Amino acid sequence: MKIKAERKKLGARITALRLEKGLTHEQLAEQAGLFVGELIRLEKGRNNIKLNDLTALAQALGVTIELA
Repeated sequence: MKIKAERKKLGARITALRLEKGLTHEQLAEQAGLFVGELIRLEKGRNNIKLNDLTALAQALGVTIELA
């Protein structure tokens, strides 16, 4: 299923950026205003992400959102 693959791809990118910044799940979740469990599920591609949560994560990670 295409949507599931895209969620996994996005989750892997969030994980990679978090690790590059040296952040724990707890630190990133706090900076983005998310629950830790929610962040973990997003990184694993299990949950759909809301636009405002994606924006908050991008800001916390110091990146911009690009639409392909």
